[in-house]
Amino acid sequence: MRYFLFGLSALLCLAAVVAKIFHGGYALPLALLVPAFIFLVVGMLKSRSEQRPVQFEDLEGWHREELQGLLDNGQFGTAVRQVQMWFRGTSHERAEEIVRRLT
Repeated sequence: MRYFLFGLSALLCLAAVVAKIFHGGYALPLALLVPAFIFLVVGMLKSRSEQRPVQFEDLEGWHREELQGLLDNGQFGTAVRQVQMWFRGTSHERAEEIVRRLT
């Protein structure tokens, strides 16, 4: 759904550019940009709502091996940051919980 909204927003933006080139006025492009903005915002809100917190079960085997190697070298902080890099938007506290489950 969000891809549809983003695509529709992009299509309306392109239509606004074409309308400005061929029509020359400001009313039609502006009328096309307003719904494009609305579709973009709704798509971004849907994208944000679809994200869920990362769970320990989301780690694949190679993730666990990589983290275990870091923990074996005493690099707990690096392991936490690695979880945050793999799963964008994960808080430091949540990443710590996941890494602690490996110890």
